[in-house]
Amino acid sequence: MFRFLIITLVKLRKLLQPHQQKKVLLVLLLVLFNVISELFGIAFVFPVLLMIIKNDFVYTNPYVFEVYNYLGFTSKESFIVAALVIILIVFVIKNTLFLVISYFQFRTVYNLATEFSILLFKTKFNSPYEKVIEENSIVASTNISSVPVQVMQNTLMSVLYILSEFTIAVVISLAIAIYNFQVFILILITLLPILWLIFRFTKKKSEENGKLQYEAQLSANIYLYESIRGFVDVKIFQRESFFLNKYITNQKKSNRIQPAINVIQLLTLRVLEIIIILALLLVVGYNFFIQKSHNEDLLILLGLFVTAAYRLMPSANKIISSFLNIKQSIHLFDLVNQYDRNLDTNVFFEETAISTHSLKFEKDIQFEQVSFSYSQNLPPALNNISFGISKNERIGIIGKSGSGKTTLINLLLRFYIEQHGKIKVDGVTIGEKNMSEWRSLIGYVSQSIFIFDGTLQENIAFGIEEEKVDVNKIFSCITDANLGALFAKLPEGLKEKIGENGVKLSGGERQRIAIARALYSGAQILIFDEATSALDSETEKEITESIYNLSKSNITMIIIAHRITTLNNCDRILEISNGKLVKEYSYSQLIKEKMIENMP
Repeated sequence: MFRFLIITLVKLRKLLQPHQQKKVLLVLLLVLFNVISELFGIAFVFPVLLMIIKNDFVYTNPYVFEVYNYLGFTSKESFIVAALVIILIVFVIKNTLFLVISYFQFRTVYNLATEFSILLFKTKFNSPYEKVIEENSIVASTNISSVPVQVMQNTLMSVLYILSEFTIAVVISLAIAIYNFQVFILILITLLPILWLIFRFTKKKSEENGKLQYEAQLSANIYLYESIRGFVDVKIFQRESFFLNKYITNQKKSNRIQPAINVIQLLTLRVLEIIIILALLLVVGYNFFIQKSHNEDLLILLGLFVTAAYRLMPSANKIISSFLNIKQSIHLFDLVNQYDRNLDTNVFFEETAISTHSLKFEKDIQFEQVSFSYSQNLPPALNNISFGISKNERIGIIGKSGSGKTTLINLLLRFYIEQHGKIKVDGVTIGEKNMSEWRSLIGYVSQSIFIFDGTLQENIAFGIEEEKVDVNKIFSCITDANLGALFAKLPEGLKEKIGENGVKLSGGERQRIAIARALYSGAQILIFDEATSALDSETEKEITESIYNLSKSNITMIIIAHRITTLNNCDRILEISNGKLVKEYSYSQLIKEKMIENMP
């Protein structure tokens, strides 16, 4: 048991940063102060109990009698009444302090959980793109939002409980040993083996239950989320029963485990009650039949025992329950420990917006012998690519599926970093130091538009607090993106909720919102990645016209397109094949060549 506690303390020490360790140390000192006040309260009760049981205790005990005389009492009864009133006052003060310190303790623990949640969030957004897309989004969100709370609550809080309650238990036990060593030994050999057996036979089950419940609840949440996200497909293919059965199976599994967890927690308390009664019978039997104690001595011993049991039973229950809580959550330590220790919990990424490295786009973007491979065992996705894009130029990119078009765009967006060569803006290499400045220059419109469950204004002024939104600029972007028709039909205008994933919008309207979002961000370079490929011909034509109307705004455009007609206003069109730049066309040259290729 103690070995396991030491292992947990070592894990916590590795998990907590130095400034967090100081916070925990302060909490520990306050908890120890709580322990002292608890012991002081218990110590105050026993002398008063002796005054009530022993008629001459006030006069025969030199310390009590000195207080009696010093305070000027003339009767034992009035002295006992005063002592009882003082006990009441002491317990009121003690419990008030307990509540204040407990609040500070809870606040510190949950603040630490928040800090770890922030660190995990920041770590996720500092992770390589390929690592982010590998992890299920529900698993990631659970590990970021819920797991840190569970770890801090079930481990750090439990450790504090164990240390405080163990200290109280030891001091009370020593007091019993000083008063009657034989009774102390009797209680010890009765209590400790049973407590050890409870922990021995429940710790493994608690750890298994904690792990199984985490996995089952996570699976239930995944199937629930995916069924709602894919509502249309689920209904059309009539797969409701599949997702419902998967959800029910995992939810039932999680809910079946919870009663076992609760019963194990209750088991400790109920067994302790039996132990206390057994110990009480043994104490009475030992003193009555073996020691031949008088009634008064027996009453005093019973009073001591009851006073000790009043505090020892909840202490023992908390200690065992805390150990079991740690066991249930110990497997989650590694999930929290994945945070990047170079990050801090300050306002998210605000520091990256401030840079001493000036990056301007006034001339061109250059790809210089750029190569990239997803793995050493795979052929290069891009191989020695070199080309330039002048400011305000409109560049089209074509190629078959898997040719390297999307990889090229992801390199430009800096989701991937080239292994060879360089990408430069006005002669300055794009790297970690100027990444934020580079991304402030670009806007991105893909085939799958991210629309969150917010208002039209929130989706255009993406991620900007309402009080900082420039409404005039939003209206300008609505005009430039040809969103006027949508705005006109929304009853609440900019404040209209447009639904999760833009369910209230057409495909073309979602694309226009993405364009308006890019314009609001102040993008000088707009990247369109198959942005119109899912649209019908008429809508695609309208969106294409909207895109090329933007060229009057001195915006550089890079357009990946499936349909060649989308590129009719491009200045140049680059063809990529097998990771290489194979040809450059004008639109008329491309149409002519493709017509020749398609001739019988």
